[in-house]
Amino acid sequence: MAERSGGTRGEENQAAAGSPLWTYPVPGWAAWRRGQRGEAVGVAVSWTSALVGAILGWGAVWGGMMVAYAYLLHVVSVAKVARRRGFPHWNWRVAVVWSGVVLGGAIYIPALRVAWTVFHPVRTDDGRRYAVDTRRFDPEALASGEWLWVATPLWRADRVPPVQGIAALLGGFEPTGDGRVWKARRFRGLGTSEGEVGRLIAGPGQRVTWDVVALRVDGRSSWFKLPNDLTDRWEFVVPPDHWAVLVMRFPTTSERLRRNASTGDENDDLATSVASAAKFQVAGGHRLVRAPQLWLVHRHHIQGRVWGRLSPFWRGRDG
Repeated sequence: MAERSGGTRGEENQAAAGSPLWTYPVPGWAAWRRGQRGEAVGVAVSWTSALVGAILGWGAVWGGMMVAYAYLLHVVSVAKVARRRGFPHWNWRVAVVWSGVVLGGAIYIPALRVAWTVFHPVRTDDGRRYAVDTRRFDPEALASGEWLWVATPLWRADRVPPVQGIAALLGGFEPTGDGRVWKARRFRGLGTSEGEVGRLIAGPGQRVTWDVVALRVDGRSSWFKLPNDLTDRWEFVVPPDHWAVLVMRFPTTSERLRRNASTGDENDDLATSVASAAKFQVAGGHRLVRAPQLWLVHRHHIQGRVWGRLSPFWRGRDG
């Protein structure tokens, strides 16, 4: 019996050694070569399922758990190969550590770095998640209508020009006096974890006009229609190194909205989001209200292009 068992182990090692070296990191391949088809299929299916789950849950906690599960399963699979092929003197702990370091450094860390840069997951104030391409790009090459991710430092305070209905001003400039004079502002370091999604309206030097009927850029009608209850006419020229971006935010709860509408507090955060709060009627005490905002965004705040919204597949686009 001992000789038969030893012979079987030798045959398994010989079969495993007959495979090309590049096949050993493939989950389940070594077990398949040893004739352990059940184990091989189980490892391959589990690893593939975890990888698919990580993609579907990208940016969510359970997506990260799927990545960790796929990594650990892969480490165990390769550790078995390492002990059978050339390193029989290794104990199980050494094989696992060695496999984890090699797989992490050669495959998982580089792959996650690329994915984190090209499909960077972000979250807006209202809890929606998006995938953003944060690779370096030239803002001058941006086209009107592109979806952008605009980073917003937590410590900043909104500055509101004297324009009805459209609100926040963000970036290296802020209005002074009657809002037609601009002075430079400097921001500290920015991150990509806090911000908003918006569509590009106009670039540096372009004139943005609201004539009550339509939003115009350099005299041409824009693709976006503003609320019909905006009765004030206004226009401005986008400052150098800035872009006009239109975002839709959830600035406050309905309770706060009703309080500001009744008090008319111009210093409250709502005043930086909606100039005429009394025109909004909200049912319920917890509903969030979208408000259009036109932001003047410095190039340093434009952190990337938006690929699309990240949402669990069972919730659909509105989940």
